Parts: sequence; C-alpha cells; structure tokens
Amino acid sequence: MNKIKISIVFGFLLLLFACGAQNNKPIDGKGEKIDSKTFQAKIDSTINHTVIDVRTAEEFYTSHIREAININIQSSEFDNKVALLDKSSTLFVYCYSGGRSKTASNALRSLGFEVYELDGGLLKWQSTGLPLEVSSKKPMTGYTMDTYKTAINAQNNKPIDGKGEKIDSKTFQAKIDSTINHTVIDVRTAEEFYTSHIREAININIQSSEFDNKVALLDKSSTLFVYCYSGGRSKTASNALRSLGFEVYELDGGLLKWQSTGLPLEVSSKKPMTGYTMDTYKTAINAHKLTLVDFYAPWCGPCKMMSPHIESLRSKYGPNLSIVKVDTDKSIEVSQYFKISAIPLIKIYNNGKEVYSKMGYHTEEAIELALKPYL
Repeated sequence: MNKIKISIVFGFLLLLFACGAQNNKPIDGKGEKIDSKTFQAKIDSTINHTVIDVRTAEEFYTSHIREAININIQSSEFDNKVALLDKSSTLFVYCYSGGRSKTASNALRSLGFEVYELDGGLLKWQSTGLPLEVSSKKPMTGYTMDTYKTAINAQNNKPIDGKGEKIDSKTFQAKIDSTINHTVIDVRTAEEFYTSHIREAININIQSSEFDNKVALLDKSSTLFVYCYSGGRSKTASNALRSLGFEVYELDGGLLKWQSTGLPLEVSSKKPMTGYTMDTYKTAINAHKLTLVDFYAPWCGPCKMMSPHIESLRSKYGPNLSIVKVDTDKSIEVSQYFKISAIPLIKIYNNGKEVYSKMGYHTEEAIELALKPYL
C-alpha cells in the first residue's frame, strides 16, 4: 500500500482452516514455538518487541503476562488491530493453552512478522512459576472517533504525538516528490474529490463514518500528506493521524492556496464509477459456473497485497474461473446489502450459489484451497 497496510485479517478464520490443514506449520514469517522460560528470556533480550495476548478481553483482564496487549483472535476487530502493528517489531504471542495462539501466530507469520509462540500457553507458564499481572477491572471503554474528534477540537487542533508540520504549497509538492514512501490524502467529500484533486491523492473523508476504518489500514511507515479545501478539515485529520504516530505534513491554506500558486490539479467532471448494483452483481455471479468475488477498495493495503494472488489464479485457471472485482466504495448498494464492515472480503459462488465467504487477507494458497472443491 504505498501506505497501507496497513489492514488486515478477521478473515484469518480462513487461515484457521488453512493452517489447521497443514498442522499449523509456520508460514512466510520467522519465529518458532518456545517454552515458557525461553519465551520470557527472549522477550527480555529483544529491544523492539510486542507481547500479544490473543484471548478475550475478559480473560486478559483476569491475568496476563507483563507488557502484553490484548488482540482477541476471535474478534471482528482482530484485522484492524493487526494492521496497526509495527512490522519491524518481534511478536510474542500466547493464549491459555496454545490453540488460539497457534492460529494467530501462523496468521501473523503469513504477513511477514517474526513471531514466537508460547508453547502450552498460560497453563505451562503458570506451572513453571513465572509471574502474571492480575486485575479484576474490565478495560476502559476508551475513545470512539466521535469523542476523539471532540477532544482534539477542544484543544484547538493542536498537533500531538506524531511528527510533521503545516507547510506551504510549493514545499508540500517538493516534499511529496522527494519522499519515496508517501501517501497523499484528500479529506474532503467524494464529490469534492472527483471534481479536482492533487495528483496521486486518495480520498478519505474526515466527516465519514468510515474514516477510522480506512485510517486503520494505512501503512504506519508511510509519510502522509494531508489537505482539504481551505485547511479546517485537514487540521482535524492531521492531528488525528499524528496521535496514531504518523508523520503528517498538512497543506497550509488547502487547495485555495495551492491553486493561487498555479500548481496543477487533476480535474474530472465525472463522478466516480457507479460500480455494481445488486442486479449487475447477480448477473456477474451467475454468468459462469465458478466465480470468485474480490471485495476491495483502492486505498486498502491488504487488498493491494492480495491482488497479485488473485491475478495469479486468474492466469492459472483461465476460463474455468471467473473473477469479479467489486470496489466497495463505488458499489454502495452491494456493500450495504452484504453489510460489509471490513475488507478485503472473498466470496466464492458455484453455479450461482454462495459456497464461501471470509473477510481478511488471504494468501494465494488459502484462496486456492477454498476453490479446489469446485474446480
């Protein structure tokens, strides 16, 4: 994702099946299953590490290993939280007895993480006399995007946590050109964006209920360049992104100032493509015996990571496999019908009947495994 990556994985229920079929053999990433004392020693000797408890919040707050964060493998938020992990961090994963951590570890390795899994889980950990942190309190509710925006607006949108600054139009363009890993974000509405926008920009509307979901998929290593029409909305968005640790450069004065300096915009009088309606979608899935549907969006990093896998399968199976790509941003009717709350999403239809549906990043092998019974 020139960015993203951000975003990724409750569809790891698919990986649960795929990994189970392979006896959960570690894939792609590094790491191994290690005993409790080695687990603790390796945590202590690894500078950049993250300890992850993949149990439920209730189990986590009863007792957990020191420093651990809670990312429940069975939660619909698992993929969004994984998307925010530092790819350079070594992960130490555990659950109660080892089953859930095995699934989570293989899923994380498939994304390229180095993952060490606690053999036997907390049952073995406790039997060796190693300490646990215990709390009878439930987790705090924390901020929603609405309460978060209210809080930062109350502080007059003062920049927080992350790096970056507000810069003038020519500096903004020059810095984009000189930054290899960057993402340009237009935080206006889709209608404004499609009228005119800066080259390379993607649209993530700060006023949309989908803002937080899309931000969750951004590549944390990408430098962000943010703008709106006059500067108000980009200030709010920039501070929100900085609070998540991004390096953010904000266009001073927005497109009003940009245009006044004579810098170019990409202009289109056309609205975004309509995409699929339910009628055209039904026609597409019934047009062939076997159809793979890839629900994606241009801004979605995991979707971009999956795209080569899907194209590889297209080449491999040719006329025996129809592939339908549904842009969820443009296919509103279809997205609403299926109540799509996270992407990527893969569906498979055999003779027009849905036989498979999973959210989250899929390896090529995982997709092929799901297809095989119908090929």
